[in-house]
Amino acid sequence: MSKPSSARKMSHQTSTDGTELIGDFLQSIRQRLGLRALLQVTVWTTLVAGSVMLLIAMSYVLRGHSVDRQWYLWVAVLGVVAGVIAAFTRRASVDGAATFADHFFGLKDLLITCLHAGRSGRSDGFYALQAEQAADRVQQLDPQAIDCRPPRRQLWLAIAIASLSLLLAFKQPSEAVQTQLDLETTMLVETERMNQELEDLVDELEKSSDDEEERELLDPDRLREMVEELRKTKDYKEALRQYAKLEQQLEKARHKLEQRRDEQLLARAAKELEKAEETKSLAERLQQKKFQEAGEQLSKWKPTESKPWNQQRRELARLKAAAQRMAAAARNSRQGTSSSHNPNSASKQSASVSAAGKSSGGSGQASGTASSDGGGDLAEAIEQLAESLKEWDEALEECASQEKREGQCDAKSAGQCKACASSANSNLSKLSKYLRKMTIKRRANQKLSKLCKACSQCQGGLGQCAGNGPNPGGKKAGWGSNESRRDVREELYDNGQTASLTGIKGQGPSQTTVESADEGTGVSTRRTVERERQFRRQFESFVSREDVPAEVKSGVKRYFQFIHQIDETQPTLTDSAE
Repeated sequence: MSKPSSARKMSHQTSTDGTELIGDFLQSIRQRLGLRALLQVTVWTTLVAGSVMLLIAMSYVLRGHSVDRQWYLWVAVLGVVAGVIAAFTRRASVDGAATFADHFFGLKDLLITCLHAGRSGRSDGFYALQAEQAADRVQQLDPQAIDCRPPRRQLWLAIAIASLSLLLAFKQPSEAVQTQLDLETTMLVETERMNQELEDLVDELEKSSDDEEERELLDPDRLREMVEELRKTKDYKEALRQYAKLEQQLEKARHKLEQRRDEQLLARAAKELEKAEETKSLAERLQQKKFQEAGEQLSKWKPTESKPWNQQRRELARLKAAAQRMAAAARNSRQGTSSSHNPNSASKQSASVSAAGKSSGGSGQASGTASSDGGGDLAEAIEQLAESLKEWDEALEECASQEKREGQCDAKSAGQCKACASSANSNLSKLSKYLRKMTIKRRANQKLSKLCKACSQCQGGLGQCAGNGPNPGGKKAGWGSNESRRDVREELYDNGQTASLTGIKGQGPSQTTVESADEGTGVSTRRTVERERQFRRQFESFVSREDVPAEVKSGVKRYFQFIHQIDETQPTLTDSAE
């Protein structure tokens, strides 16, 4: 009984050693197959990733651009991830390694049979002999005999495509594309700088606006919103479009502050005030457009009511004279405006105004009628002031004469004088406020004009950036020109050397005058003379031309000789008939 048991133990020990030997062999086969699969996956991944990168690079190069190198990073990362996943999925199992080894080494399914027998627990008898036989065969085999090298054709193709895609990464953009890229970079930098300058300018305008009314007219918050809507952009047309839009909005805001008509009226008033020595200082302030100071000076000329009547009247004389001259300028301005709109109705309008003045019995109503015909609030305020000062002067004259006759002025005349003084002071205050408001509007308009000018300069700066390329000039030396470097001033070509004229339309001296007459009395300095045109030696000059052939000349000569002969023979035939 002991001999069979010992033999069984020996066979079990032998089968165990053979199984371990087969397991080690299959593990080596699995490692060899894994290395082979990894190399193949690496080659195919490189081939696919290189092809994709080559297509992406060609799409850039064909358009003249340089390849964005971020694509190489993304394609490489995706290729590595895809390769790792593919290598993991293609990893060989133990059964797969046994099947491959049986087929590769010609073992006729010996290893796979031993694996199945070992898993089913059969290790005695025939299976033990089979395991010993498999172990003996495995000891004679070398796993290194399995070729792990990838196919050469795919390997060299992957290397070539990857190398070509890498070389395209160093391809520089074309000249046109480089110029466009430089322009876009410049536009991005310039628009950012210009937007910041406009924001700083708005902040400066807000800080310089101390008056509350001026701040209300400017509305700095709205200006800041419009400037903050600007965006830095690399598109030249978009940049021009946004600056032009901002300039239009600013021009619309400036249009609301226009007071050209009132300024022209005050300019005419200044000319009238210059004629008197006592009002020249006021005329200078109006000419310098210091309207607020002019209003303050008018207020200073107001007489003190506590003084005697005669002294009040003397102090009132200068203010009254200034108001009357300004009112005369307002009336002349209105008459000129109405006559320019309808020349035929100018005389009728003046006649109706004078008739209205006579029928009302007072010059106040006449001036009110004139102001209602047009001329604006300023003209109306000036005429109301002139009229109230006239009434105040008449009331002071009445009080002074009454005091001289009777020794004192009665309460009725004093009350009437006080009412006239109150009305004049009210109208004077109204005119001063209007002039102050004109000064505020003028300052606000100037600040908005400064902002508009900055927008125009931004557009001009963008135009210069877009027009001056990196390589201006002709195709070769001595040909073409670069306008950005020309300093010569030309009359018919805009090379930046321009002269700008500033001023207000309708103001300033003129070299020519235009006079219009309705009918009848005008004299024209141009004469028209009707003359009969005389054509002399026209046919002779045609005949004497050198390009006329001799045959034509002789034919024409015989023709005229024949005509002359007919003319000479006609009287003879007539005489014979008689």
